[in-house]
Amino acid sequence: MALAQRVRKSLAGMDILGNRHTITISAGAAEIGPEDTQKGLINRADKALYQAKELGRDRAVQSEAEVK
Repeated sequence: MALAQRVRKSLAGMDILGNRHTITISAGAAEIGPEDTQKGLINRADKALYQAKELGRDRAVQSEAEVK
């Protein structure tokens, strides 16, 4: 989450070829647990990404832990 937030904030004020642009990103993050599979981890991160977009874009959202 910390990395996603740093990237998001640094892109927000990026100067490209002398022009200031508004660049936004949405990110979804998931922390791997001891019983996670690769597919499960990616699915949770993907759900978090779509949640970030639904909440208004330009944000990072962390997935909830997988419950077994």
